[in-house]
Amino acid sequence: MAQVLAASGLKVWMTSRHQDTLDRAKDAISIAVRGMLENNLADENYLGRVWDNLQLITNDHIPEIADKMDIVFETVVENKDAKREIYSLLDRYCRPDCIFASNTSGMDIFSVTAGIVHHPERQIIAHWFNPPHLMTLVEVVCGEKTSAKTTSAVRSLLKYVGKKPAVWVPELAAE
Repeated sequence: MAQVLAASGLKVWMTSRHQDTLDRAKDAISIAVRGMLENNLADENYLGRVWDNLQLITNDHIPEIADKMDIVFETVVENKDAKREIYSLLDRYCRPDCIFASNTSGMDIFSVTAGIVHHPERQIIAHWFNPPHLMTLVEVVCGEKTSAKTTSAVRSLLKYVGKKPAVWVPELAAE
């Protein structure tokens, strides 16, 4: 996901609690980009954009950059406590208009973060299909409090980076 966003010219900070996780992510991105280059799915400009726009940092640096973030794509392991921990940190330091997009595929992130995320209108699920640098579909799920502005912004961003958002809105599903 970070690769796709960075290759599209967006400034990206990939974070993790552990440096070794970031090191493995960097290696995985290098392998993915090399495969794309070998299969003529990308060129050297793509490679340059990825590494020019991507910074890898540990979570303890989030307070230093949080005010610069417009959207966060959360990809934390499917563990409620781990998700609550990162959302607590993000909610404390990010601007009230920063969008929180979870990549969860089966967890009700909205109930997991209830009482932690103080602006639930900015929270949404954006579940990227794997591998994200090749698959175009992204499942977008709105919570009961997700605003139309958040939904529109996420859809626009996903389209900008070459993805096809499939949006599910709870109140429309009931009709």
